Amino acid sequence: MRSVRSDAACIACADSYYQPTAGQASCIECALGSQTEGGASQWVTSGAVACDACDSGQYGSTIAVSGITDPVVKCLDCPEGQSQPTTQQTSCVNCGAGQYQPGTGHASCIPCAAGSQTEDGKPHHPGRDLGCVGLMQ
Repeated sequence: MRSVRSDAACIACADSYYQPTAGQASCIECALGSQTEGGASQWVTSGAVACDACDSGQYGSTIAVSGITDPVVKCLDCPEGQSQPTTQQTSCVNCGAGQYQPGTGHASCIPCAAGSQTEDGKPHHPGRDLGCVGLMQ
């Protein structure tokens, strides 16, 4: 649904597409790392900024949506074990050794307390060690 004009009728741009100028025959896709305001189809006024950067703790990904021919760009939360401190990014980063992140959508990882480390002493990533353990003395 890229077109904003279908014969004589206008239709809304699909998710992750926008058109800031009235009377156009097509929509413009948001850049990866951004999505339309609120993540939904938007009519915008001429000259308006139509795509928002993904927030820190998120990344932009192209996904397939049922009923839509073209894939759409969506901002998704970083999974547990990863973070993203910067806006408008296309991926998240694994937590480093001695850090963990048990939640989703975070801008940073949590450092282990003094005297502890991630379970196996390796960097934390999705599906492995969700916290820190005390060191044996």
